[in-house]
Amino acid sequence: MRFQRLTGMSLTGGLVLNYPVISVFSHLDFSGTFPPLYLFLFGVWGVLIGLTAFLMERHGRVAAPPEDGS
Repeated sequence: MRFQRLTGMSLTGGLVLNYPVISVFSHLDFSGTFPPLYLFLFGVWGVLIGLTAFLMERHGRVAAPPEDGS
């Protein structure tokens, strides 16, 4: 199940970081500090890293051994 989720997340990240989606953000005019393209790229990148870490940590936990009661 973990492999399927990581594969799906990778494919989704590849589609979101592909040219047609990026071109939408490269043509936006923004008068703030950072261009919208940079915010989008680093935001998606950070979300992908966070989701990967969450999936790997959640499925990588080992159950605590049962207490023997002695």
